[in-house]
Amino acid sequence: MKSYLFIVIILLSVISNNVNANNFDNRINNIIDRHYSKLIKSLKTQNLELRDFQEDISKQEIPTPMKGYECDHDKIQTQPTAAQMQAYKKLHDDLMISQGASAHDNSRLRQVSEADEVGNIRINFDTTKFSSNNDANYACYSVGQVVTVNTDYDPSATLPACSDTSASPCRYTCTVNDILDSSLANLITQSIIGAIDEILTEFITVDRIQGNLILQADLQCHYGLYTPATVQSPGLANTDYYVMATLRPSKSSGTIASAKACIFPNNGVYVTGRPVAGMINFSPRYFRNFISNPAGLTFREFTRVGLHEFVHALGFSSFFYPSYTNSAGQRYSTVPGQAVTYSGTTPAGVPFNNGVRNYFNTPTVMAFGKAHYNCQSYKGQELENAGGGGTAGSHWEKRQTGEELMLGFIQPSMPLTRLTLSLLQDSGWYGVEFDMAEQLLWGKKLGCAWNSGCTATSWNFPGMWCSSQNVVTGCSPTRAGKGACKVVSYGQSLAPANQHFVDPTLGGVDDIADYCPFYSETEYCQDESKQSSANTQIGETYSLTSKCFEFTFSNDDGMACLSQRCSATNVLEIQVAGTWYQCPNSTSSIVANGYTVPCPSYFYPCEDTIIPNTTTTTTPTSSSPSSSTTSPSSSDVSISTSIYSNLSLLSLLIILILTLLV
Repeated sequence: MKSYLFIVIILLSVISNNVNANNFDNRINNIIDRHYSKLIKSLKTQNLELRDFQEDISKQEIPTPMKGYECDHDKIQTQPTAAQMQAYKKLHDDLMISQGASAHDNSRLRQVSEADEVGNIRINFDTTKFSSNNDANYACYSVGQVVTVNTDYDPSATLPACSDTSASPCRYTCTVNDILDSSLANLITQSIIGAIDEILTEFITVDRIQGNLILQADLQCHYGLYTPATVQSPGLANTDYYVMATLRPSKSSGTIASAKACIFPNNGVYVTGRPVAGMINFSPRYFRNFISNPAGLTFREFTRVGLHEFVHALGFSSFFYPSYTNSAGQRYSTVPGQAVTYSGTTPAGVPFNNGVRNYFNTPTVMAFGKAHYNCQSYKGQELENAGGGGTAGSHWEKRQTGEELMLGFIQPSMPLTRLTLSLLQDSGWYGVEFDMAEQLLWGKKLGCAWNSGCTATSWNFPGMWCSSQNVVTGCSPTRAGKGACKVVSYGQSLAPANQHFVDPTLGGVDDIADYCPFYSETEYCQDESKQSSANTQIGETYSLTSKCFEFTFSNDDGMACLSQRCSATNVLEIQVAGTWYQCPNSTSSIVANGYTVPCPSYFYPCEDTIIPNTTTTTTPTSSSPSSSTTSPSSSDVSISTSIYSNLSLLSLLIILILTLLV
């Protein structure tokens, strides 16, 4: 009897874990929040003067989420000079295996070519520049100090003062918010970098480098940043990717962090394998106030900004697209992300033929997009064409992708989804863990017409369209928060491809989303600081697992942030007035405490997007220092069977209980 009871307990535990695994992207948030909790305990032990806060981060009073900022990756990930390419080439020529190496494949690392182990990527973050005065002339150690930005220090050079509109390079005068001290260094090293490292280690696999990773010393990675002698002798043990981290002020007030790859195999003409070294910089001005005013939501945003930048350093960059390889180890016949010109007709009936879109159409990205959007004629995932240098080309298009880690403008909702993981897999350099990805909800199952462009007809979905020049309110398209929408007159005609109304001067407020009008968040449901003003009668809760839902009460309409989850059979459940209710379909409603909450339509958080089997896998290529043992098909099996495994375990448990009763 005791043995049976023990088995029952084990099965209950397994089922509980499996159900939780299917609920709302817990893994990454759990990693981030664990690092935040450790940070809070560390700050308390240092007796720093902190504002009052609860130990439970979900109950903290936190500041308003920071405004979105422009990623400037393409401004720093520039084409290396011929001299730099030759320096990289010489490094790898010196380390190549001479036997059997062809003339055009002579850039292989000796350690890589001997690789016989596939495993989670090992990232070596070098934070020696965080130490006191270790980054003189570039980092701030005192108020009023003048440092050089975007060029090597030259005391004789005449440079303009840095500002958002100034030329680059420039000279920056340090303020109190720019000072690099031990508290700032500890925050970035132990908490922000710690969380980024743990997330990437769990998600990314490579052909591990055997022995020490050996790089050339004194190789420039960024302005005033050169590889130290130790990377050449004795080299770096247990390292697949070496990262030099800095804490320097940035020219732009909107830049929180930036990163790029700077060492990669090449033959002097093009890149022949994944990056093996890079840099990442965090701008101190964003983090100084956080130390004395810690906040869970802000910490999540900071961490995801750093994660966003590091994905660029892995190779999500227009610079690397031409070097991506397919399953046969060959570069794609058509470079991913190339511009395609298209024609159309404006709502006023004016034809145009100068529309431009950049489609990323590698195999796994294509498979994911077709399944996600429910569109078999899907042409590929568009890359951003707005925002100028630094944003366009190396990010997903906001109109089509909406809320994702690799958008060019950061926002509180930044899930790392199978879309970005598909791109990394299709680079030919990485294996990825699809089953731990967060959900992409924007545009999910909305079809080809929605995917091709925004019109009053094609975007006739909740949160997706408005036509009034007065502000109207409603839940945002992904229900991440309470939103608002309006159209504005720009006083002149928009570009034909961005015209969505008969009046060519009208458009939505977001130019990055091609002026498509939609309900953008004015208040996020994950912002715990709003809990003090929550509607307690309906049980409103601001948390990581809350979404926005409409309700009616006494003939009045409103919105509330309500907790949600998925049942073991993947049915959406919403908590209203303290009780959980199921939403089996969009025609159902929840009635509780005088409130009526309609079950949402076109909202699919409990349905996984299964990536169909493709003809490509992530077999390592001979010229790439990485590989993967994870194929789309194997990932599909684990995802699609999760529901049935839960049901099978439940059935077995019931049989055992009945046996005990008999």
